[in-house]
Parts: sequence; C-alpha cells; structure tokens
Amino acid sequence: MTVEQRQNLALSGDVEAMIFLADFNLHSRSLTDGEEAEKYENEAKKWFQMAADYGEPYAVYMLCVYKMSEASQAETEISHIGAESVKEKWLEAYTLCSRLSDYFQQKKQGMEKLKYADVLSRLKKCIYRLAIYKFCTNENADDILSCLVDVEDPKVAVFRGVVLFNKAAAPNEYNDALNLMMHILDADYISAEKTDIEFELFAYAAVNLSKCCALGLGMAKNVNMGFDVLTYGKHYIETEKGLNIVRDELKLYECQADDERKYVGGLK
Repeated sequence: MTVEQRQNLALSGDVEAMIFLADFNLHSRSLTDGEEAEKYENEAKKWFQMAADYGEPYAVYMLCVYKMSEASQAETEISHIGAESVKEKWLEAYTLCSRLSDYFQQKKQGMEKLKYADVLSRLKKCIYRLAIYKFCTNENADDILSCLVDVEDPKVAVFRGVVLFNKAAAPNEYNDALNLMMHILDADYISAEKTDIEFELFAYAAVNLSKCCALGLGMAKNVNMGFDVLTYGKHYIETEKGLNIVRDELKLYECQADDERKYVGGLK
C-alpha cells in the first residue's frame, strides 16, 4: 500500500493508518536534519494528534513525550517567556500523562504496548514540575501541596516542607515543615541533579530551617545552629540567585562574644 493510500485511509478515520504515517515520518526525520527533519517531525505530530483524538494510547503517549520535551525546553527560556507559560506547558504534558494513567485503570485496548512504570514515572515528573511553576506563579498553597504527595523523593519532600512552612501558624505545623526540610541534609538530596529553580527551593529550605532554629519554631531555640544551616546551604547551592537568598539571611546574624550569635530577623 502506498503512502498516499495510507493518507486517504487516515483521513477517513483509520487509526492504524494514522499511526503508520506518524511512525513513517519519525523514521524519515531520523534520516535527515535541519528544516527537512523539522518538517517530518511536525508531520508526525499531526498524525499522532489525530490518532490521539480517537483515543489511541500509543499516540497519546508519543504526544506526552513531545509535550514533556517542549516543557523542559521552555524551562531554559523562562527568563524570556515567563513562569506562567512554562506552567501551561507542563499542564499540557500532565493532562496527557493523566489520560494514559486512566487508560491503564480502564485496561483500555492498546495499553499492553506501553509500560505502566514508564507512564507513572512521567506522571510523577509532570505533577512535580507543575507544582514548581504553580509555586513560581503564587498559586494557592493547598493546590500546590495536593501535587506534592510523593515525599519519598527528597526533592519533593523539601519542596513540600517549604510550602508548609510558608502557611504554618502553629508549633505542630512548623514541626511538620521542619521534618521535611531536614532532607536538605541528606546525601541523596545533595547529590541529586537540580535545576535553577530547585536550587532556589534548596535556598528557601535552608533559610526556613535557619529560622526554625533561631526562633525556636517546631524545635528548641538554637541560634548558632541556625547560622550553621545557612553556611551548609551556601556550600552546596550552585546558582547565584540561590546563594543571594542565603547570603541575605546570613546578614541577620550578628556575632557576639564567645562565638555566640544573635539573630535579628523574623518570619517575614
């Protein structure tokens, strides 16, 4: 059957023909580069989108892969396009991943070609990245927290702790936040690869932990320990913005006699 015949079938609603054309264009893209490769990729996306509109799982999966790649690329352009635009990209990817997760629950035909672990991993990443940009755009704390349930991941735990600290009002709430933010001291957290925004979250966690120590929030007051937490964070944070967050807080510690320090800051 010729490509033209496949196109006619696809345009009449034949999902298998749509997938064939999408894969055909992906293969053609791999054999070229530049504008020609971009043309083939756009054509592949078009056919995947058509098949996804018919509920074809593999097509939805491929669109999810594309959307996640686009969202990751958008993160590198955040200074030009803004956090709101990046958030929308991750929301699109999350919507597709969530749809695939629903397909698995429904045992939809065609899902046997996909791996549940892969889909779940992608879903978790989308939820986490979406939460980050909800945080960056000052969305409701409870909405952000609803995305941060996988606290076995130290980066998620630290992020959840930062959000909890920002809304805390009672000693037990500060204690909950404190226990989560303590993950910045873990080797797994320190060694984990981080984006610029994750280094900022690291800095916020260090500052908040420092405040817990210096003000006795959720723990016994220990001003020197608060200072030490900041110097620890300063050692591992790799972005200038994150370092400036920590440096500004360090200025609130005044050295006293016998190496004791006085904290002159507050919660805000």
